[in-house]
Amino acid sequence: MKFCYCSKHFAILFIALLISCSNILSARPHTAIIDPTKGQYIVFPPLQQKSICSTDFAAGARSNGTVLPITYASSNPAVATVTTAGIIHVIRAGTTIITASQAGNDLYIAAEPQTQLLIVNNLPQPGIIVNPADINSCEGEELKFIAKGLAAGNNPTYQWKLNGQNVGDNSDVYISSSFKTGDVVTCVVTNNDGCVPMMSDVSAEITGLVRPITTISVSIARTQAGIIYAGTPVTFKATPSGNIVNQIIYDWYINGRSTGNNSPVFTTSTLADNDVVSCYIDVPLFNMCIINPFVQSNLILVKVKTVKDIIPPNTFTPNNDGVNDTWDIPGLSSFAHNNVSVYDRYGSIVYQSAGYNIPWDGSRNNHALPVGTYYYIINLNDGSRGISGSVTIIR
Repeated sequence: MKFCYCSKHFAILFIALLISCSNILSARPHTAIIDPTKGQYIVFPPLQQKSICSTDFAAGARSNGTVLPITYASSNPAVATVTTAGIIHVIRAGTTIITASQAGNDLYIAAEPQTQLLIVNNLPQPGIIVNPADINSCEGEELKFIAKGLAAGNNPTYQWKLNGQNVGDNSDVYISSSFKTGDVVTCVVTNNDGCVPMMSDVSAEITGLVRPITTISVSIARTQAGIIYAGTPVTFKATPSGNIVNQIIYDWYINGRSTGNNSPVFTTSTLADNDVVSCYIDVPLFNMCIINPFVQSNLILVKVKTVKDIIPPNTFTPNNDGVNDTWDIPGLSSFAHNNVSVYDRYGSIVYQSAGYNIPWDGSRNNHALPVGTYYYIINLNDGSRGISGSVTIIR
């Protein structure tokens, strides 16, 4: 009976356990509610300006949401492209809009897209200056042209042109000994330091005046012909020739001694018989292309007669036949201040003059004088003694 009592209690416990397990398996379900409206926002800093040689760089946008990725797009892929991961690659100069976006899902709301302007600049264009800016030279002279590159980098190259044709050796110096009037020299410089070479505009044109090499000379001549008498002013004129473009220094010489007269015209009244007159010209250095800037003229030997050599003719024939009709006195006109007086045999004045530019025609008061002998006194008014004698009119 004891065994049965235990079995009875075990059976009751087992039935109770079954009832308890049945209650757990049949519990009512419970539904959990999750908020699907979590917001996202993007912070996109401004993009710095770039050049065409800039390397790839990150766009740099950030979001408060870290679950979903930020994606990117470029409005002008010809200027720059951008990967969906935000790596920007520059292609050429220009502008483009980079847009950063972040999509949403069941748990996150999509972020409002943000944009930034990207400016891509060309490399700075180099400039160039060439010296000399103008040419004033002699034919065959070696000319040196020197170029100065501006913002041309550390390894510039130069291209010279003569009348549009390439010359030179890509250095900053061009040397020519064949430059002629009308030739045109230009140059461009290229900056080779960047990812692409950058060439300058063409330099200012260089033209110039090229004169031929020349030899100068000077000749002198007397401006008055005829006899020179002592004390009579005589004038000489120098005539230079050659490629002389500016002031000439003249130096007149008498018998090898300088007179100090700096003029192309030289007048003197102190010459003596057999004096030698010459002239030197000195051309300053700014008269280019002259190989003999100091040159001597021809020599002029001067024959000078004294007052005693003035011998008035003792006859003349004023008969209007065109021969010997006036009393011509050689050399007298050289003495500008002379006085001539003619008297008849009674001592009366029949002719008188100051100067002797118009010789006496054998008349008094426009009336012909009779044939006969007349007497004269000539005063030269130069400090010398007067000249006197007789002259006979023959008809």
